Amino acid sequence: MCSRLKIYLVAVILVIFLFPQEIFAASSVSISSFPSSVIAGEEFNIIFDASGLNPDTQYNMKALGGSSFTEVDTWNSSWLQQNASWSSMPEFSSNFEGSASVTTKARFDLDTTSGSKELKIRIRKIGVDPYYDSPVVGLSVTAATPTPTPSPTPSPTTASTAT
Repeated sequence: MCSRLKIYLVAVILVIFLFPQEIFAASSVSISSFPSSVIAGEEFNIIFDASGLNPDTQYNMKALGGSSFTEVDTWNSSWLQQNASWSSMPEFSSNFEGSASVTTKARFDLDTTSGSKELKIRIRKIGVDPYYDSPVVGLSVTAATPTPTPSPTPSPTTASTAT
């Protein structure tokens, strides 16, 4: 009985020392900077911090917000909707301590209505589930003002008179 307990303790200690990140650190994401108000269709910056990640590891991220978290696009050489594949989303790397501070660009869809909206960041280790969400933050969105379409101005006509 005593030898079984020793083997068990040695195994637990080995696991703790070989895989401390997976045992002790719960991954967390939090938005540290964002605008309090934005205009739909215009880009804005979000800064988020992540900790408890695997050290020196690549992650993908996306911004989510609005109704059902479907009204925000994330920038990665082009605007990507929230349902775009993870592999197309921006990447970032954790440092040797398993943390990162990242700035990303996002925008609310052009047809987003005015009002109070929610926003969060979602991250995922490249190619591996699960994902981690930041706590939700609130901001005010102003609907985009439609650009009027110019109509052609009729050119004046001259009347000819007969002599």
